[in-house]
Amino acid sequence: MSFPDLSRPNCQVGRQVFFHETIDSTNEECRRLAQAGAESGTVVIAGGQTAGRGCRGRAFQSLAGKGLYLSVLLRPQVSVTELFRLTPWAAVAVCRALEGLTGLTFSIKWVNDVLLEGKKLCGILTEPSFRADNTLDYVVLGIGIDLAQTKEDFGPELSPIATSLAQHMAVPPTQPETAQALLTELERLWLAFPTAQAEYLTEYRRRCGLIGRAVNFRRQGKMVQGEALAVNDDFSLQVRLPGGGETALTAGEVSVRL
Repeated sequence: MSFPDLSRPNCQVGRQVFFHETIDSTNEECRRLAQAGAESGTVVIAGGQTAGRGCRGRAFQSLAGKGLYLSVLLRPQVSVTELFRLTPWAAVAVCRALEGLTGLTFSIKWVNDVLLEGKKLCGILTEPSFRADNTLDYVVLGIGIDLAQTKEDFGPELSPIATSLAQHMAVPPTQPETAQALLTELERLWLAFPTAQAEYLTEYRRRCGLIGRAVNFRRQGKMVQGEALAVNDDFSLQVRLPGGGETALTAGEVSVRL
């Protein structure tokens, strides 16, 4: 596969960009580079992944030539609380990049999925690494965007809940075009993080499609059903509990009840 050099030496994200036609995982490659001393802003892109993963270690379908699989190594000097905001900020960045490319409208499912017409188009996996003294060493931000998959590519299990740009456009953007647009928005994010909280929070809330809907979430090993009320200032999800009362979700899986 021919892939242009997208390195951006004058930027903080993408100073070095490494492309692999196929790799186990762009997040894992970023981790290996980080352990070898790679600088913040290093980016890994793959045409396909053999061991792509999502949240909770689940497999992430990464068909060769069908999507954009991109990870960036960052070394932020922030608290763990501030670090939690990176994933929702990245979801906003993905929406901005894709809307600029396609003219389509995208929404966000709390906390890390980008949706197109109610179906998952993009997953985001943020993986931090801590030093022995529990201070943050680095974080790998992984983004997988479905570009050219057909319903047959997704199969009967995923096609009802997943989509690609090709299913909504006659000519979807290419991997390099999508990567370039995404790197531009990730640079904007990184330069603003974490001080531009109000800007990203306002846009995240506007794009979040969960509010007012029934959600299922895991608590103490059991699935609980509640109602999503709001995205809080720290990006946690405020939920009304079945028996009354409310709780703020900061971790765990939330799924819309269709």
